Amino acid sequence: MRSGNLELSCHLAHSYAQAPTQHIHLMLRDFNRDHFETKESHELAVWLTDQGKLVGGVYGEVFGQWLEVEYLVVAAEYRQQGWGSLLLERMEKAGQQAGARHVLLNTFGFQGKLFYPRFGYHEIGRIENYPLTGSQHWFVKRLN
Repeated sequence: MRSGNLELSCHLAHSYAQAPTQHIHLMLRDFNRDHFETKESHELAVWLTDQGKLVGGVYGEVFGQWLEVEYLVVAAEYRQQGWGSLLLERMEKAGQQAGARHVLLNTFGFQGKLFYPRFGYHEIGRIENYPLTGSQHWFVKRLN
């Protein structure tokens, strides 16, 4: 397809590894940041190791006054031992130190929909029948 002096091609990948996903994310983030009153952000990560082996972690980003938690996971054999709670508490503390006053995250019904309310999170939205019969939930929390 020609557009002015450009020769454009459209590509399709069936795997993120085959696509410039990081660059696409950064393009959109840069566009979005041009429309906010701040561009400053802080990426954060907290993780657990057992004798050098990664067994859990959480990461996200502080943007403005919000910490958005992208992922929190604990390996199956380490669950139900308080490690997820520890990761979440450390992430919230790190977020506060970076200026966050609120937290936003999402989870699936089989993951943390019962976990996060125990830490003061309030559900603000959900989608049922995702991807087929499950659900996805969005939570927020005000940090003190």
